[in-house]
This record gives sequence, C-alpha cells and structure tokens, in this order.
Amino acid sequence: MHSPINAFELNERLMTAVQTGNFHGVLDCLMEGARATIVSTSCGRTAVGTAALVGDAEILELLIQSCEEPDLDIFNRNHSNSFEMETECTPDGMDNLEW
Repeated sequence: MHSPINAFELNERLMTAVQTGNFHGVLDCLMEGARATIVSTSCGRTAVGTAALVGDAEILELLIQSCEEPDLDIFNRNHSNSFEMETECTPDGMDNLEW
C-alpha cells in the first residue's frame, strides 16, 4: 500500500504534465485536486503561466476552466456515471387533493 500523494507532489506532477503537453496527465492531476494557480517551487511559475508560455492552447483552456468552474463533474474523480432520477416531493397536506 502506498501513501497518499501530498499537495506539493500533485502540483509538481501537474507542472510536469503541462511542460510535456500531456493533456490526460493534466486532467488526472486536476481531478485529484491539483490547483492550476499554485506557483511551482521548481520553476517559479503556475501551470496556467507555463501552458501559456509553451503555447499549448488546449491545456491552457482546460486549466482556465478548472479555475473558473472547479465544481464541474469533469474535475471531480468521485462523480458518478450513473443517472439518478430526481423525484419531486408533494408538499405536506397535498397528498389527498383530488381534481
């Protein structure tokens, strides 16, 4: 059994994925909780800045979206693939009404 990855290691993995143009690696890191605006101690830049610097528009767009909408299902590894039916509740006292 291995120990859980810490935030520092996760954000460094994110930077490596950005620097190598690994879109799926970037997405995996974001899903695990990496933050695109954390300054890396190894290079002094953020993942967003690095993506802009290397000119990877697809990764840059993904990183910006993760900042603007962090609660999207795509950034949550724990989201369910099953569809749950939403049921409406009848207000109290309304069950016995007839039309």
